[in-house]
Amino acid sequence: MTSYFKNLLPSAGLSPKPKAKKFSYSNEGNSIVLDQAISDLADISGETIGSIIEDALIRQLMPTDDQARRFYCQVLAGAKDGSYTLREALVQIFRNEADGPGPRTRHDNDRPLVVLASDLCYEQRAIIEPASSSGRDILPHLLSSWDTICSALKGRFIIEGALARALADDPSGFPAAVAIDFILTGWDSVGYRSSTFRFLASLMEVICPWEDTWEDTPLDRQRFKVACEKVMAGWAVTDARDAAEAAEKNKVETGRTLCRYRLADGAYVTVPSDWLIINPEAGARSHYAAALEVKNGARYGAPLFLVFLDHPSTKMTETEKERALTTAADIWPPFAAMYEDHVDLRYGPDGGVLNQEEHLNSPIASFFPILDAAANGFAEPPFGAVIQRTREDV
Repeated sequence: MTSYFKNLLPSAGLSPKPKAKKFSYSNEGNSIVLDQAISDLADISGETIGSIIEDALIRQLMPTDDQARRFYCQVLAGAKDGSYTLREALVQIFRNEADGPGPRTRHDNDRPLVVLASDLCYEQRAIIEPASSSGRDILPHLLSSWDTICSALKGRFIIEGALARALADDPSGFPAAVAIDFILTGWDSVGYRSSTFRFLASLMEVICPWEDTWEDTPLDRQRFKVACEKVMAGWAVTDARDAAEAAEKNKVETGRTLCRYRLADGAYVTVPSDWLIINPEAGARSHYAAALEVKNGARYGAPLFLVFLDHPSTKMTETEKERALTTAADIWPPFAAMYEDHVDLRYGPDGGVLNQEEHLNSPIASFFPILDAAANGFAEPPFGAVIQRTREDV
């Protein structure tokens, strides 16, 4: 048993040996039962007792969605010194959401996070200060985005223009929660517009809490976790659907057998058109790709699979590999039955391999990097699979 979420934070700058933690059970009965359950699971899985406890805590306390977990962990890590608060997290989320197709946001289910932003601004008594009071310029597109929002709701609310007037005339500033509530009231009209989320991102950047310092409470962080889980689980479904549709729409036939799929930063990967994609939703944000090939899989009619990655395939963890194999069985059902024929290596008392030939003749899944065009030089890339990084390569 291996946790999918062992590395909750990037390891750079962190101690490889954190301090040991101790706790006391509430009663001896719980101690007896839980200790035995943990010991049993450790024996069955081959994991350490510490790993079993850590895994249970992660599964209980952390969101299962990748994006929700990433944002929540950043906020938790920043709580110690205030280096990354809910305010910074919401700015980042709103800015990402503003980067959608055309005038629309990337997703259409962000309202719980906007409600949370309003509640936090109300509780922190946050205001948008005039430039003359704060000594800093309001971001130029703040008022421009506000005008766009008001224009979309023209005739429905008397608040139109109130923000601009307040910033011009009222040295006490404008309550941030009022501006956000205005958006929430007209959500059906402006909730899916990029301009709305550009405004929200700018607003969260320039607001000034009553106490001058933004401070998150434990309850605030828990509310953020719940909102992220609700919203970002929907993102995952939408992203997977959109990526699959975009792959079909954007793939460019380069011959009778090759297709192109977009990667991050304008790059793309070219692979045979009959390869199956393990994680299509990750393509547009990935910088690397790998091929999943099953040695001896041809006798089972096994296809090859394309895996999008945010790091080189040589750094794939066992968990990532297991997850890819599980997905391969989901999208190509014969995979599971085929892999039942896989034979693990067995070793004798002297350490020698007892069944090498049997092992090598069984299905063996392997992950191979798809190299950049420059790395291939003048050689023909295997299967024609290659990554193009620059416009000059296109």
